[in-house]
Amino acid sequence: MKRFLTISVFLLSVVSSFASGQTVRQEVEAMYKIWVDCMAGGNMQVALDTLDSSYYSVDVNGVVTNRANSVAMMKTMKDTMRKAKGKITIERLSESKGEICVWVKFVGKGEMKQGDKWVPFEFNTSVVESLKRTPSGLKFIYSQHLP
Repeated sequence: MKRFLTISVFLLSVVSSFASGQTVRQEVEAMYKIWVDCMAGGNMQVALDTLDSSYYSVDVNGVVTNRANSVAMMKTMKDTMRKAKGKITIERLSESKGEICVWVKFVGKGEMKQGDKWVPFEFNTSVVESLKRTPSGLKFIYSQHLP
């Protein structure tokens, strides 16, 4: 009987951990859906509200951009893009002490204005991002674009 209880407790903890991991994944997927929807013409402010006040990013060349500069850049890009579509694939995810680290692949295409013409573009990038739990939900705090 003791052996059965030990195995039962172990299985319950494994199942509980799996369910919790699925919930975290679903929460993170919802955050990325906001950005994909924004790219396709959705509400820019909803996407920007997912960035914590401490947010910063580092591009592949090591250039650091704070939240204010990231927001300004995104607003400019929004005005110069159309027919944009993207897909984000979560490749790996881990959570520890209220912070979630996510490795994602982001692919997309659309048209970008250059002068008075609209020119097709495509991209395929990998990013590692950190999110934290706040009273108002998950917030992005850091993005590292990978080579």
